[in-house]
Amino acid sequence: MLAHLLTAALAAGAAPAEPAIVLYDLTPLRALDLADAAARRDLWDTCHLAAALQGLVNRDAPRLYVHWIDPADRYWLMWLRAPGRWLANRGLEEIKTLDALLGRFKSFYRGVVLYAEEPHSLSNLASTIAGAENLLPVRKDARPGALYTRIVQGGPRLPVVVDLTRQSFPAVAGSRKCDPYLWAKDRFLASGACDPRYLAYYIDSFWLREPFGGNHENHTLSNHDFFIGKKAFFFDLHPWDDEAPNDDPTQKLGADAATLKAILRAAYDGAGARTIIHAGGFVPWAWKYCNHRPGAGAHAPVPTEWRYAEILSCYNAIMDADALGPCAMANASFFTHFPLRERYAQAPAPDDAALARAGLLAADGLVAPGAYVCFYVGDYDSAAWLYREFPRCWNDPARGTVPLGWALNPNLERRAPMALAFARETASPLDVFTTGDSGAGYLNPGGLQEPRAHSGLPSGTAVWEKFCRPFYARWDLRVTGFIIDGYSPAMKEEVWDAYARFSPGGIGGQKMARQGIYKGMPFIRVADASQSPEEVAAGLAATISPEQRSFFYLRTILKTASWHAQVQELLAKAEPCARVVDPHTFFALLARYERDKARYPRPSWPKPAVRWTPDSADGLRLFPFADGPFAMETLAGRAAAVARAEGAIRYLYAAVHDGFGSGRPETLVARVTYLDTPGGRFTIHYNRPAEPYASGAWITLAGSGQWKEAAIVLKDAFFANEQNGGADLRFCIAGGVLAVARIAIEPDPRL
Repeated sequence: MLAHLLTAALAAGAAPAEPAIVLYDLTPLRALDLADAAARRDLWDTCHLAAALQGLVNRDAPRLYVHWIDPADRYWLMWLRAPGRWLANRGLEEIKTLDALLGRFKSFYRGVVLYAEEPHSLSNLASTIAGAENLLPVRKDARPGALYTRIVQGGPRLPVVVDLTRQSFPAVAGSRKCDPYLWAKDRFLASGACDPRYLAYYIDSFWLREPFGGNHENHTLSNHDFFIGKKAFFFDLHPWDDEAPNDDPTQKLGADAATLKAILRAAYDGAGARTIIHAGGFVPWAWKYCNHRPGAGAHAPVPTEWRYAEILSCYNAIMDADALGPCAMANASFFTHFPLRERYAQAPAPDDAALARAGLLAADGLVAPGAYVCFYVGDYDSAAWLYREFPRCWNDPARGTVPLGWALNPNLERRAPMALAFARETASPLDVFTTGDSGAGYLNPGGLQEPRAHSGLPSGTAVWEKFCRPFYARWDLRVTGFIIDGYSPAMKEEVWDAYARFSPGGIGGQKMARQGIYKGMPFIRVADASQSPEEVAAGLAATISPEQRSFFYLRTILKTASWHAQVQELLAKAEPCARVVDPHTFFALLARYERDKARYPRPSWPKPAVRWTPDSADGLRLFPFADGPFAMETLAGRAAAVARAEGAIRYLYAAVHDGFGSGRPETLVARVTYLDTPGGRFTIHYNRPAEPYASGAWITLAGSGQWKEAAIVLKDAFFANEQNGGADLRFCIAGGVLAVARIAIEPDPRL
């Protein structure tokens, strides 16, 4: 690869106007057998040292570029060196050996910070100290051929400036893992030797026990370069306090979580009261703290992510979420110097005249009947994911044929600025940009407001708004694509007010009504679309009534333009009244609809009941959703909709005609014909005022094998499309299999 780049540079023929970029190739390390303990340690040691050296060398200018992740490293360097671009006039110089590389840049480091493999936290202390004191991290290993013996005991004989193998740590937490972090917190973070605006959550040398999936890069040491360059504080701690971590099982319960909060509080005291703290990295769920690995923890990966985000948010910190799988990134310390423009403008949001010309507003000024679908194209809340996955999704040949809302978090301009600039430079008219989670970075806005459960700190809402504004201004952002609340409280008025000021074009979110308008800002709840294009299109088509106005805001993860274009094509065939629109158009229509809601006639439904059977949808439709897949099958002699929970919780979603009922809360009865399968139970979650998922009585599945009928009372039902995907009700199945052959909803005859 480096030979290819050097050849291309010579062919370009441009006279270098600046010093050549030094290239170093790490890819020979990929030939190492990770099943071999010594080879595994050689990989770790070399990647750790190279990342630290790069962070120091590139701290104030882009000098050193490594090749480690293919094709991303090559792709971005080639793009940046194209004629007229940032690096067009920079030459390339390859250095082939580590000794030569250390010699070339010996003025950038003072020596070595030496650490032991255990306790594992020492590897992260070494990265912290490397950045704070301009040192190179080296793991002590007297094995012949190990990095330590080659460059400390032999070769250049680099001096050991800090020796963590001899350092004693006060027993503050009573934990071999946590005590070093608390010592370093006082010595480097609270003292100001580290920059409190930057933290880094990356797996420590516990990785050496077992590289997950035999992957040579998921130790994420290559991600350290940027954070070492920024003098960040590194850590790897369990966010839950109800169990001991699997990497330190004898510690006092909650010691890891308490240490995490102590680090965050020190960072907050240093900077977080004035600005938002940038925390790179992610929970190492494949190795620690989660039930993905047997015996590693009781909590699942996503709840553990949410717990970590909840804690971060209470200290004014955002997550730059380098999560498995595309977790590794290289060269961020190089890219951070990319010269961004002051502003990257987007086309203006459509006004009423533009909406009318597009046929989206009727002659009376009301939104035209039909369904409006908008895609939130994510997840780009991690510089690593943006670096590695965005080119594949963006360069798809179907891009430009379907309106898409690319959710690129603007704080990623710090580690991958060239990717954001590249997107703007090459965008088509159908590519519109929003933020990802939850604005200028991933946090839970509900965790900014008082009372703040984990920190007890004053509100961070004003700090968050001040932080977001310059990012929104530079990238001309008007829509916040997805506010993720996780385990934090729902947003209160102060946070809603802040978003209405800096994100007036609209917001998507979790803990909010299905849709509405707040002080001029439209909002809508986000629904995930993770299935095949056929399933997504079929699910949407099943919920659409051509005479009504309905809005669907769908989040996709690492999907190509072709995937989205296929959904658009299939949906148009199944339901011609459906339109896929870009985020600016979508939220403009939603705002117009919500402002004029009283002018829209309520649809009429002339019958006293709604019914569904496999052959007829009479005012009641079933549809698949992300957590509610089902199939049409024949069981015990009858056709039925079959949802299989089988040890888990699953749902079966349904939408009721908007004209059904009195238009006021009323008590209804759902009569359900179901197959009495063995095991499990089910109930109905339904809309009632301010309660989208009110629950009816539970029905136990006894296993008789007979078809039975259940009558489930829906007290104060008020169907307002408040559930996922615009549903009015859903069957909740706890274990077992639910087969439904008939559903009828009618007024309670007892009233």
